[in-house]
Amino acid sequence: MTARVTTKSNGAVDHTQPPVRLPAGIASVLSVLSSASVVLDGEDRVLLTSSAARVFGLVKGDDLVVGELLALVRQVRRDGEIREGEIEVSTSSFNGRTTSFAVPVAPLGPVVGGGGLVLLLAEDQTESRRVEEVRRDFVANTSHELKTPVGALALLAETVEDAADDPEAVRRFAGRMRQEASRLTNLVQDMITLSRIQAAEPVPDPVPVQLDAVVAEALDRCRMKAAAGGIELAASGQHGLAVEGDEDLLVTALRNLLENAVEDPRRGLHPADGRRRRGNQRRRPGHRHSRARS
Repeated sequence: MTARVTTKSNGAVDHTQPPVRLPAGIASVLSVLSSASVVLDGEDRVLLTSSAARVFGLVKGDDLVVGELLALVRQVRRDGEIREGEIEVSTSSFNGRTTSFAVPVAPLGPVVGGGGLVLLLAEDQTESRRVEEVRRDFVANTSHELKTPVGALALLAETVEDAADDPEAVRRFAGRMRQEASRLTNLVQDMITLSRIQAAEPVPDPVPVQLDAVVAEALDRCRMKAAAGGIELAASGQHGLAVEGDEDLLVTALRNLLENAVEDPRRGLHPADGRRRRGNQRRRPGHRHSRARS
């Protein structure tokens, strides 16, 4: 691959420098990378770039337009050391969405193109950072929620000891202990599932899963939290459906959706009669929904 560089002197005469020759296969190698790629010459001109680098607004014309990256390129060219930076770019191509990049920059060596060439790769980290934020939030929330069932179990155990002579009270508190133990089990299962996903463990081969069983299990796990908020959960729709998947993961996903809806009914809980409100239907004054359908 050949790149020709021209410069103007006094705005009148073009001085054409010898063409910069890149290895024949470099374009093919860069085209298969998932990263946005840019090759710059010793004068900071873009000799080769991927379409992604232009789409993300890193390159315009023959220029690398992100000042932080240009400074990093010059530093790498001076000392010959591979360096890495991080940037955030907002581009109109994605409705102004901010995209985060990890950007390694490396010299291509003195034998490539006569020396002074620098390769820049920009890897989109937006999704991985979002997942990391979700993980941190999940761990923080789960750690906080673990205190509730653990504390409740300890308190109920003391209460059972004090009520040893009252069989009815013992049965009632034992039932509460089972509920709190179930809640604790669910939280631990969520943490195990998250660990499996983070470790990129292979998901079990999909098998036929009856959706009736998934819905019933998810509803059962959410009933205690729903009841505490005065909400009744019920299932409706077509029965006997099956999908290919992992039953535990499906139950966990559905349970999380239900718990979100219970915590904020505006997310998807319907009035007690199971019908969606449509058009301009309004709630009657003083009417309070104490039952909802999922």
